[in-house]
Amino acid sequence: MLRSWRLLIVATAGTLWALPACAQVEPPALMGRRLPNLDPNAEGLPDSSLVDLSSLLDGPCGKRGIVFTGRDGNFYFEDGTRARFWGINVAKESVFQPPERIDEAIDAIARAGFNLVRLHHIDDVTGLLPPERAGSAEPIDPAKLAAVDHWIARCGERGIYVYLDLLDFRTFYEREGVPNADALDRAAKPYAVFNERLIELQMSYARALLVDHINPETGLSYAQDPTVALIELCDENGLFAAQRKRQVLVSPYREELQRRWNFWLRSRYTDTESLGIAWTDWRGHCALGPGESLEEGTVTLHGDAAQPGQIASSMGTGTHGDGRLNDLALFMASVHREYFAEMTAFLRDRGVQQPITAVTDFECIPDLRSVHDGLDFIGMNYYYDHPVLKDGRWRLPMYFVNHTPLGDTDGDSFAPRVAMSAFADRPIVAREWGVCWPNKFRAAGMVEAIATAALQDVDAMILFTYDIRPQARRLDFFDVSRDPTRWGLAALGARVFLRRDVAESEHQIDVGYSTVDSYYRDGERTLAQLYRAANVAAMRGLFFDETWDGDSDLMVASGLSSGALYAGRRAVISAEQRAEDLLNRRHQATLAEKSGYPVATVPAGRMMFEWGGTLLSPGVRAERETHPGFSLRAIDADPNYRPIGRSVDGTRAFGLRDMRRNTWVYHALDPQDKLRAALDAFGQLYDERISHRYVDTGRFVSETREIVRDEEAEVLLVNTPTFQAVAGALEGPERATGRMTVRTSSSIGAVCWLSLDDRGPEDSRHWVLKMVTIALNDGEQKSLHVGERERAIFALDAPGQAPVLTLGRPTASGTTVELAGRQVASVGMVNGSWEIVRDGGAWYVYCDTPGVALTLPDAPHNATAWGDGGETAPVEFAGTLTWPAGAHMVVLR
Repeated sequence: MLRSWRLLIVATAGTLWALPACAQVEPPALMGRRLPNLDPNAEGLPDSSLVDLSSLLDGPCGKRGIVFTGRDGNFYFEDGTRARFWGINVAKESVFQPPERIDEAIDAIARAGFNLVRLHHIDDVTGLLPPERAGSAEPIDPAKLAAVDHWIARCGERGIYVYLDLLDFRTFYEREGVPNADALDRAAKPYAVFNERLIELQMSYARALLVDHINPETGLSYAQDPTVALIELCDENGLFAAQRKRQVLVSPYREELQRRWNFWLRSRYTDTESLGIAWTDWRGHCALGPGESLEEGTVTLHGDAAQPGQIASSMGTGTHGDGRLNDLALFMASVHREYFAEMTAFLRDRGVQQPITAVTDFECIPDLRSVHDGLDFIGMNYYYDHPVLKDGRWRLPMYFVNHTPLGDTDGDSFAPRVAMSAFADRPIVAREWGVCWPNKFRAAGMVEAIATAALQDVDAMILFTYDIRPQARRLDFFDVSRDPTRWGLAALGARVFLRRDVAESEHQIDVGYSTVDSYYRDGERTLAQLYRAANVAAMRGLFFDETWDGDSDLMVASGLSSGALYAGRRAVISAEQRAEDLLNRRHQATLAEKSGYPVATVPAGRMMFEWGGTLLSPGVRAERETHPGFSLRAIDADPNYRPIGRSVDGTRAFGLRDMRRNTWVYHALDPQDKLRAALDAFGQLYDERISHRYVDTGRFVSETREIVRDEEAEVLLVNTPTFQAVAGALEGPERATGRMTVRTSSSIGAVCWLSLDDRGPEDSRHWVLKMVTIALNDGEQKSLHVGERERAIFALDAPGQAPVLTLGRPTASGTTVELAGRQVASVGMVNGSWEIVRDGGAWYVYCDTPGVALTLPDAPHNATAWGDGGETAPVEFAGTLTWPAGAHMVVLR
């Protein structure tokens, strides 16, 4: 296990002695001429890697001009260079540290290869907006603002860009002219997006922060400074989020929003009678309640299935309120668009040029469409195993599942989640992401996110979060700064992501959302299965009005309604909702019929089908429900059509393929069949190895053939010319990528090899090889809360404290790594962390556990141990090295 130390002790030939302080040698160039420190219990901020990856930075900021959103939906600099960001969040008190601590943090961030910092939660009462200054002419604390100035100036010098939030944690006060301010939660959610006084205060703050203030360290306003690359209006705010959380709105904002709702309805329907007719669906059910009147302004937001003050998310059993719920979605999206337009116009008029977004409910299609249509990029969060709070409060016990993301089959792993928020023509930014402690599979989740973010061509990855306070010494849910399983992989992730050591997908699967699809509030989560295809190829949503006639690599209809027409080629067409309009009054034609396939049908029913390779393997017989079925006789009569699934009675087909348009047509598909249909269509178009068999086996291989996600084995394999990784469940049979083979006694973790000279494992002489496993706090206490095995939920009863432990222990078996068929390292340790860097004829080694035997067959035999102050001493090495107690690094030349 890891130890803190003051006196460097080296073990050779069974003896111990102190290293002489006088024997000092300058660190090698690849380490930035500074001795790295990977010890998570170090006094300073630990390094992510032995290798200094600050060369990835392209400083100073501004040398390529400002950042903007290109027409293809990616970020660019003014000189035409593509802008990608590997970022880290710094939040709350960590932002407001002394300058020397900020400088130390920026140095560690730069060495880890991060080229963006998001300054988050800076508008808290302990930050820029203290309560004693509220309502004054200058509400921003100048002392705290000086810290933000310093971050921006020093980051800019290094080539690290800054992402600024405007509304995160702000507390509003009555003396600022805010009614019932004491009842408002932080950031006045959701009132800040529609109340004019709250919007005025946001504008005033934004002007003071971005425009009026001149950073004395740069001589520029933040609006003028190219270091400030991206701006966020609000953080996880808005009406859709309040609807999902079933938040009870308070007065007078509840009444204000209801007045606005009734005004919006009157602009569409004129009077109560017209509204009642509109809200009567095709079954004859009316969603307008007794006593609700447009003329009197009494049409409520809550309807008959929510308590007063809430925003309805469903309707009661007495009324089928699709029209009402969909109108509510249209209304809320219009409120958001007005807020976005008002804020962006205000900022643009005052010279703010940076791309702007707002983060509202990034899992909600109508909300995402409002952001897509009105702003410059889309931001989203991904947290795997986010702690579940008791009573919604941050107090122990907290609950977690402790599952591996690599075994997820519900669409909750990184690639599906980021793809569900990604849309054509807008950059996608994972502005908060992480695999949360105390989940023990954090290393696997890190590697998965790094690899699939590159495959998906994500524009920015911003890890959450980096706590630089001196007192932050233990592992935390989100803080990665001292976690070997997260921070220990961050630098390698920077290189892989920014240099594209994992290739992006060659083809893209688009998911179509018509206007009716976008606002029809039913079934969004049913698409989670479809988005598992993001483990295979890039995926983006594509918004359109009514007709899609584009030229996608593959278009898959979302099927959230039948209110669309797919006229283009290479499409998978199905609709799981028959409604053709948002009022659910028209059910005249299926999506297939509207898209050019008026093929005769046979009645719906459950039938036995024999399959020919699409949806199910050739010769398989399996039942499916038809909605309805296609006439087999009609399909056989058209030479361009091929049946998909023939009923055993010879009357119907489950679907059809149009060979002329390369289109696969179904009336409706269940969630997993929608995934199977997409994979089969993609494979038949581009690579016959890709098919529904991925679902059957749980083994998904990316289109690039570089990433293998084995859900059954709970392993991720990455095999590229310059990056090799094995992550997840490691113990047992050897894990092989094709170029790297790993045999280990450690049960979980990640082994990564990264070329530093762009050569493969066969001939590279400059590379880094690293293994991380587990990490926990001393005294950390967890217990089984409920359930068992895959259904178990665990409770975190006590977080523990420093030191951070990796539970490394010497063993005879340990881990052996082969590259291109040749053994390069054998480390006699279970658990723990280690790293080996080869730089031509020199090798550099780190291990966190004393007494471990490391065998390095190709390393030179002149070994020197280094202490934290640069002290050195010889170490005995004849092919095998016993790790010296307290050594920070051993150099072999």
